[in-house]
Amino acid sequence: MIRRITLLFSSLLILCCGCQKGRNQDSSPVEIWASMEDCQRTKTTLSEPDARGVYYPLWQEKDEIAICADATGPASRFTLSSGAGTERASFTGSLPASCTTAVGVYPYSVTTVRGISDKVLFISLPAEQQYVPDSFADGAFPMVANGPITDLTFKNLCAVLQFSVTGDEVVQSIVLTVKDENKTLNGTATVRVDYEEEPQLTMSGGGSNSLILNCNGVALNKQTPTAFYFVIPAGFYAGGFSLIISTLHGDVVKNTSSDFWVGRSKMMSIPTFDCGDADGDLLGGGSEEIGYDFD
Repeated sequence: MIRRITLLFSSLLILCCGCQKGRNQDSSPVEIWASMEDCQRTKTTLSEPDARGVYYPLWQEKDEIAICADATGPASRFTLSSGAGTERASFTGSLPASCTTAVGVYPYSVTTVRGISDKVLFISLPAEQQYVPDSFADGAFPMVANGPITDLTFKNLCAVLQFSVTGDEVVQSIVLTVKDENKTLNGTATVRVDYEEEPQLTMSGGGSNSLILNCNGVALNKQTPTAFYFVIPAGFYAGGFSLIISTLHGDVVKNTSSDFWVGRSKMMSIPTFDCGDADGDLLGGGSEEIGYDFD
């Protein structure tokens, strides 16, 4: 059974500013306000779901963004200056005085040396992610925005797989591997920054079809499921995926051979399973795709 949950995501950002080309200009301090689509809450980790099952992303202290002057070249760093825990946040940094438009991306850490070239943004998705209780790791969910630098609205670029696990093991790490070897989950990706409605992330090589979630000793509970989140590129995945759950007592392997699709700004939630159960198809009982809109 598939159910859809609207998930409102926030906008953290890296801004790549469009200025007039070819001019030598002095940089000056700039404050930029960021908000998400539909002007909901703009934060960077997940809140608890409300009565409608809606999740809200949350801003955090020390969030960082980047700016590419003239919408080309490498990015400059902007940092959160106010608004942690509020609906909108401001970031400060320096830009040439004539800059009026921007392309924003969050987080700063995904930007590459190339930045933006010919209206294409180059970012790098990590091969390892960190476990965070009831959320994905800080900075793990990239976003992009384009528009005036005074107030940017960000859109999510990726999707999320959520696994809820019970048991009495202590989890050290989880390796997610998609069975379509033509799919890459990490490495270099590109986004055209002149999009009009929705940005599209394209993996461009140099990565692998696996991700590692470092858990560092997460104790499972027999009665209460523990949720784990993987941020992945949106799209269709043929042949399903496998999970290798490394515990203090060895590895536990879980599989599904079912194709699945998860869209940009959506989350697919796998039905709860026990880490100690015999192997079975994870999606064999009718997967629950939480096609939640983070936007």
